[in-house]
Amino acid sequence: MIQNLLKENNSLVIRNTILIYFRFISIQFIKAIIFLLILSGVYYYSMQKKTFGLIIHIDYLINTKSEVPTWLYSIEYFTLIFLIVTIVLLVLIIYYKKNKTDRRKVRAKYIHIFVEDIFNYIYSNDVSEIEDKISKYWNNLKNDYAKRLFINIIRQIYQETTGQFHEKTYNLLLLLNIDPFIRSYLYSPFLRNNLFALKTIRDFQLIGYEKYILKLTMSKNKILNSAALITIVRFENYNNLLFLLNNNINLSFWNINNIIRTQQVLRNENIEYESLINSDNEKIVIMSIILIGEFRKTEYKKLIKNKIESSNILICEAAIKSYILLAETKDDFFYLMYIYKSASEQCKIEILNSLFHSPDKSNIISFLIYVALNESVTQKIIAVKILLKIDLLQIAKLKRSNNPEVSKVCDHVLDFNN
Repeated sequence: MIQNLLKENNSLVIRNTILIYFRFISIQFIKAIIFLLILSGVYYYSMQKKTFGLIIHIDYLINTKSEVPTWLYSIEYFTLIFLIVTIVLLVLIIYYKKNKTDRRKVRAKYIHIFVEDIFNYIYSNDVSEIEDKISKYWNNLKNDYAKRLFINIIRQIYQETTGQFHEKTYNLLLLLNIDPFIRSYLYSPFLRNNLFALKTIRDFQLIGYEKYILKLTMSKNKILNSAALITIVRFENYNNLLFLLNNNINLSFWNINNIIRTQQVLRNENIEYESLINSDNEKIVIMSIILIGEFRKTEYKKLIKNKIESSNILICEAAIKSYILLAETKDDFFYLMYIYKSASEQCKIEILNSLFHSPDKSNIISFLIYVALNESVTQKIIAVKILLKIDLLQIAKLKRSNNPEVSKVCDHVLDFNN
């Protein structure tokens, strides 16, 4: 029985994929025809004698056209092109308007039926009859939009319920046997189909698609590979992020931000930080450094220190920011003061702001005074603000400074805090 189901699913996947590719090729074919028509127009427009099969057309005005100024001739030609493009746009507007109307009709026809039957299924104890009814609905849906609508309704209910209702909603999705539909969307040449499939897999944690999703993580399309990455990191076999190393995936900073946001939501404890941070891949190293700081993994503090000494500016800056988040002891904050001079302007600001959290306030006062006297206005203001919180006496001394800029900064901070 399982083998028969697999064969049936495979045949459905093949059929659906062929239909999707046929639609894709048809669209590309229409685009090619329009482009060729425009090129043909360019070619024939400049010829006196034009042959179309058995039809011969002679343009007796060609000599007159040759006497027309080039700019006027160009205007005439582009007017023709504009008319062609206008006709094409009108056809597209009519097509998309009809498509929108059809979708509205489908939504009006099915949405109440879908919602009612799904809630009946969730709240009913005897679900066998409702299961048959919902399965028939799904199998009889010929429109892709209707299927996406059905899945989206189930997704919304799934995300808004808990406990038994949450589990029953998930079981309902499995009952529909959406595998052929999802696979055909994964293999589709249309980006919107790929993204829908990935979102469904991600939200319902559907298994069996990981190998193909891994291929999509290496796609040249940034939107697609980013969606694939944030999907695959949710699976148990991939949430340690070692697949990034094993496949030498070239991450963009957008990918890094998406992975980090996903990990923040998942609170994943399986990440192989040490392997990632020792990678030769710059972006993977930066990502691991950020994650160590984000999850306050103080056991990797020494590794972060080593990366602060890196000649790579991006790695060094990420490591400093991560170390700031990990700083706990007096020695940690002393080290931050030690690297202050060599840090970038942004890192200097973050180091100064972190000093307020030092357990040994007396240890940082002299450093803050140095900053207030010698650094740029931005750093002076931050230093004075921190001194205002921990030692008012030092503010009074700074106000009497011979440097008028320091006095102005003190007045500015005091006025702002009054």
